[in-house]
Amino acid sequence: MLSLSFEALTKTVTPLLANQAWDLTGEDIKDQVQEILEQLFEGIRAGKSGMAGRVFAAWAKRRSIDLYRKRAARFEGAFARKEPALDFDPLDDVPDGIPSQEARAMLERHIRKLPTIHALAFIRVHVFGMTRAEVAKQMDVDVRTLHDWLKKSAEVLGHDGEDDETD
Repeated sequence: MLSLSFEALTKTVTPLLANQAWDLTGEDIKDQVQEILEQLFEGIRAGKSGMAGRVFAAWAKRRSIDLYRKRAARFEGAFARKEPALDFDPLDDVPDGIPSQEARAMLERHIRKLPTIHALAFIRVHVFGMTRAEVAKQMDVDVRTLHDWLKKSAEVLGHDGEDDETD
């Protein structure tokens, strides 16, 4: 008798419970309806179904809200924002821009076309990272002369000759 009554109750309230399954689709709706009905059945067996018997719609809505909040809490917990440490810099993880083998071979061919003195100046500034003042002093020339050599080197290498370095 109890199973027939519960079956009739299930058929009657399933549309209401399915309508209260917010942000769910398909099988998830069926799972929530089943879970609420299980809670109802457990309450009936334990003798704690007084509220569910008097105002079922309100009781079912509270259960739906509780399940919705649990899902939201699981989602928020699974996707909690993690703040980076203060000393972390994302640019530390970016690999250095290393030219391809083909680009290096092409650059080497073009450098061979330069006069030796220009090639030395270019390599010291752009490969070794020396300042123009250091290279000029080492090569015993004026900084302006070195600038002219680097500009001519850039033109031979296919660069427009403009350079951001001013040191």
